[in-house]
Amino acid sequence: MKSLVLLGSVVVAVHARTTTTDIFTVCDGLSGVIGCTRELEFPLGSSPVFCTIDGGEEQCGIEIEVDTENICNAIDSALSDDGKFTRKAEVHCGCLPDAQRNHDDHLKDGDTLQYLWKGSLLYDLNAAYLGDLIETESCLIDNGFPYQIGRSQAISKFLQPKDGWKVLRLQEVNMAVYRSLVAATWTCTFDVDNCDKAQLRSFFVNYISNSDGVSSSELTRMLQSWLTLFGTIQKKIEAVNKAATTVQARLKSVSSKVSTIKKNICQKNACKGKTASSYLTKVSKAFTATKTLNNIPAAAAKATKNIPKAKKLTQTCLTSATTPAKEDYYYEMFLTSYFGTVRDLPKAFKLVEDLPAAASELKTLVAPMSDLTKHSTGARGVQSHLNGILSQNWKASKELAKTKASRKVRDGFVQIQTLVKRDLQPPVNDLVKALAALNTDLDKFPLRRKKLEFKYGAVPYERWSTQDWEVPCAQEIYEEFQQGDFSDGRYFTKIEVCDFGPNRPGLTIPTSTSSFSWFTSFIPSGKMDDISEQLSKLACTTCRKQKRKCTRELPSCHLCRKNGRHCAYPNDHGGQDAASSPRNTFPILFFLDSYTFKQRSSAVKNPSIFGFPEEFLEIINRGGEHVSQSLEVFFATVHPIFPIVSKRYLEKQISSEGYSADVLLLLHCIDILLPQDNEQMPSSQAAYLRAKRCLHFMEDLGVISIRSLQAVLLLAFYEVAHAIYPAAYLTVGHCARLGHALGIHDRRNVLQMFPTPMSWTAVEEIRRTWWGVIVVDRFVNLGLSDRPFSCEDARPEDLLPMDDTLWDLGEQVVTPSLAVSSDTDLPATPFARTCQAAHLLSRVLSHIRIGSNMKSPSNYYSEGLQLHNILSSFRLALTQEASNEEPQVLAAYSSALGLCFSALISLCDNHSCADLDDLSGVGTPEQLRMQQLALQSLHGIGEWMWEFASHLNLLLEGSECKYTVSPFATESLYAAATQYQWYIQETGREELMPAVDAMKQTLRLIGQRWKVGEQYLAILEGEEV
Repeated sequence: MKSLVLLGSVVVAVHARTTTTDIFTVCDGLSGVIGCTRELEFPLGSSPVFCTIDGGEEQCGIEIEVDTENICNAIDSALSDDGKFTRKAEVHCGCLPDAQRNHDDHLKDGDTLQYLWKGSLLYDLNAAYLGDLIETESCLIDNGFPYQIGRSQAISKFLQPKDGWKVLRLQEVNMAVYRSLVAATWTCTFDVDNCDKAQLRSFFVNYISNSDGVSSSELTRMLQSWLTLFGTIQKKIEAVNKAATTVQARLKSVSSKVSTIKKNICQKNACKGKTASSYLTKVSKAFTATKTLNNIPAAAAKATKNIPKAKKLTQTCLTSATTPAKEDYYYEMFLTSYFGTVRDLPKAFKLVEDLPAAASELKTLVAPMSDLTKHSTGARGVQSHLNGILSQNWKASKELAKTKASRKVRDGFVQIQTLVKRDLQPPVNDLVKALAALNTDLDKFPLRRKKLEFKYGAVPYERWSTQDWEVPCAQEIYEEFQQGDFSDGRYFTKIEVCDFGPNRPGLTIPTSTSSFSWFTSFIPSGKMDDISEQLSKLACTTCRKQKRKCTRELPSCHLCRKNGRHCAYPNDHGGQDAASSPRNTFPILFFLDSYTFKQRSSAVKNPSIFGFPEEFLEIINRGGEHVSQSLEVFFATVHPIFPIVSKRYLEKQISSEGYSADVLLLLHCIDILLPQDNEQMPSSQAAYLRAKRCLHFMEDLGVISIRSLQAVLLLAFYEVAHAIYPAAYLTVGHCARLGHALGIHDRRNVLQMFPTPMSWTAVEEIRRTWWGVIVVDRFVNLGLSDRPFSCEDARPEDLLPMDDTLWDLGEQVVTPSLAVSSDTDLPATPFARTCQAAHLLSRVLSHIRIGSNMKSPSNYYSEGLQLHNILSSFRLALTQEASNEEPQVLAAYSSALGLCFSALISLCDNHSCADLDDLSGVGTPEQLRMQQLALQSLHGIGEWMWEFASHLNLLLEGSECKYTVSPFATESLYAAATQYQWYIQETGREELMPAVDAMKQTLRLIGQRWKVGEQYLAILEGEEV
C-alpha cells in the first residue's frame, strides 16, 4: 500500500587501463593536485662530470639533468580530457576516495553497510557515519559526478497497480531523511528506558506531513467511498424494513378479509370441488409463504445496528491513513521489536495496523446485511405465489358459472384477487425491489465476498556510476643514465593513464501492497511472505531452473510430461518432500480408539487447498462469478428433486471461510450434475473423471466431513442417474461408510466425529444428507433385491425432512414435525415424501427378501397385505398433492411417485403368482387373498403409470421443468412397461400398446438428461446394455 524509496551514497570502484590500482593509490600519488601546488621533476638527459685528477681532467661521474612541471600540467598532458580532472581535483581526490573508504570500511568487517543497501537494519549504523555519507554524496552530486539510479525501472516493473493490487507511494527516503530516522530511533533501539518519545514521534509527524500523495490516493478515496456507501446501505435497509413491515400489516388485513369471503362462499360444501379447493390451497400457500417474511424486520434491525460501527471503523482507518499516531504507538513499536528495519517504515502510518483488523471486523459487520438480502429468494417466491393467484381469469370461468352456488364461489375468488392485487401485491413488489437494490449496493463493498490481502516487503533496484573515463596514475619510475664508464639513476614520478568503470551497489524500495482476493486460502492476510516466492517453492526443479510456469501437478507437471522428463520437487521448509505435500493429517486415533479420541478432545481438521494440483483448483480459478453461476444452475435443476445441500449455508461458508478442501470436492461433484446444453458448462465425462480423481486425492489426505459426504453422495446420484455400474453400487456403499464414520446415522447414541452444529439449518442439512444416502441406496437395490442394504432402515421415531421451502429460506417457524411412523395421509413436502417412499420401498424389498425363508406363511402374507394398504393410501395422497396445475410441482414429486410405484409393482409382482417350487403357504386364505389383490392391483397400477407417463411427457416436452424430473422415476416406468408388454403378449390386447409407447417415450425424454432412461429403454426394446 505504501512505497518508500531509500537512497544510498554513490560508490565508484577503480580498475586500471594499464595498471591495476585503486582510487586511494591514484590520489596518494597525486599529492598537490588539489590547488596545483606540486612540481614534478622529469629528466632531460645526462652529462659527464669531469674532475682534475693528478693535474689532469678526466671523467669522474655523471650528472642527470632535470626540469620541473606542475603536476596539473603533467596530468593534462597525459590525459585527453581537456583538463577536466585537474579542474575538479577536489572531487576526484577528495570526496570520491571518502565515498570509497566509507563503503569499504563498513563492508569488510561486519557487512554493516550491506544492511543499508538491502533496506534492512536501522541499528548498527550511526548518525555520524550517515553524516559522512551525506557530505560525500553532496560533494559528488554538487560537482556533477555522473551516476544513474534504477528507481524508475523498479517502480515501473514492480510498483504499478496490477492484478488487483493497490500500491501507495509516500515521501522518498533520501540519505538525509534516513539519517534523521537513525538519529530519532537510536536511543529507542539501544536504550528503551531512555527513549525520547517526543523526538521519535516528531520524526514520524514530519515524515507523514511530507507524504502529500496520501490524502488523494486510491486508498483514501476507497475508504471515503465506503463511508458514503454505508450511508446509502442504511437507507436501503430502511426501505427494506418499511416494505416488509407493510407486507405483514397488509397480510393480516387481507387474510382476515379472505377468511370472511371463504366463510361466505364455501357454505354447504360449495368449495369441495377440485377447482375451488385447489385455488383456495394455492391462496393458503401464498399467505403461508408471505408469513415467512415476518423475520425481515428483525433482520433489518440487526443489520442497521451494525452501520454506525462500520462507519466508525472506516473513519478510524481514514484518519490513521493521514494523521500521526500518539507517542505510545511509536514507542510500543520499538518496545516490541515491531520496528527495526526500513521496511517497517510504512508503520509510521497506523493504518498498517488498523486496516487488516478493521477489514476482518467489517466483513463480520456486513454479514447480517448480506443475510438480509438472502430473503430475496423468499420474497420472489411470494411474488410468484401472488402472480399465480392473479393469473386465473375467474370472470370467464365456465365451470364456476353453472349454478348459483358456484357463481358465488367465482365472485368470491374475484374479490380475493382484487384484495391481493390492491393491498398485498404492491408492498411485496416494493420489498423485492428494495432487497435487490440493497444487494446491488452491498456488491459494491469488496469485503462482502472477498478478503483483504495485505503485505509489505522490499523491491530491489540499483544505483550506479556510469562514467567510464581516464584518470591519472602516478608511477615511480627509476631511470638510469650512462656516460662513459659511469652510470647513475634516480626515481621520477611519471603520469600514466588509468580508467574507471561502472559499479553497482544494490538498493531497495520498501513497499506494502493490498488487494481483495477470492482465494483466501492461498494468501494469508498480513503476511510478509512474497507470493511469488511461495508459489516458486511449489514449482518442480526443472520449471524453477528454466523459470517456466509450473502447473504443480502430482506426480508430474504438464511441462515435464510434455517433454518426457522426470519431474522432481524440492524440499520444503520442514524437510518434507514437496511432492508429498499436502499431507494426510486425519487423527487415526478416531478409528483405533474412539473412546480415547473423545477423552482427549481431539479434533478433525480440514486441510488447506494451498498446493493442490492445478486441475482441481481450476474450478475456482475460473472466478467467483463462474462458481456462483454453477451454483445457481444446480439449485434450479437438481436441488428441487434432491435437496440435501443448503444453498444459503454453502454460500455463507464460502463467503466467510473461503474454499476448503471438502467444499472444493463438493463443487466438482456439483459441476458434473449441471445440464449439458449450456456451452459454458464443462464436458460431463471430463468433469466426472476429474471429480473421481479429486475424490481419490481427498481420500489420500484424509478429508472427511459432512461436505465430503454430500460430494460423494452427489457423485453416487450422478452414477445412478447415468447407469454407471458397478461404480454406482460401490459409491453408494462408500456414502454409507462415510455416514457411519461421521456418526450421523444415529446422532443420539454414537460418538460424533464433529460437534453438533448450533445452526438448525445445519442440523437439518445433516438429516437430509443421511436420508439422501438411504434414498439412493434403496433405488440401487431395486435391480438387486436379494442383496443387503448398505445402510440400515430409519427407525420409527426418526424425523423426516422439514418443509423444503422454509429450509431453503433459512426461516425457522413452528411447523408440525413428521416422523417415520407418522400417518402417510398427513400432508408433507416433496422431499419428505421421497424419504417416506424410500422407507416403504425398504420394507417391500426386505419383505421380498425373506419370502423364500419365511417361517410363518400367515404372518408373511399378512405383512404383504398391510404393505399394500399403506402403499395404496400413500399413492393416493401423493397423486393428490402432485395434481397441482403448476408443472414444477409434479417434477418435485416425481422422485416420490417413482419410488412409490416401484414399491407397489415389486410387491404385487412378487405375490401375483404362487411359487410352484415351494408350496409352503400356497392355498391358504391369506395367500389367495394376497395373490388376487396383487393381480387386480397390477392392472390398476398400469393405468396409473400410463397417466403418470403422459403427464411427465407434457412436462419433459416443455422447457420450463425438463431438467427437474427425477431419474428415480425411471425404474417404475420400466417395470410398468415390462408388465404391460408381458400382458399384451399373453392376451393379445394390442389396444394397450399406446400405454407402452407412452412409457417408452417418457424414458426416451428422461434419457436426454439422465442416461439411465436410455438404458431402461434399450432393455425394453431388446437391445444389449
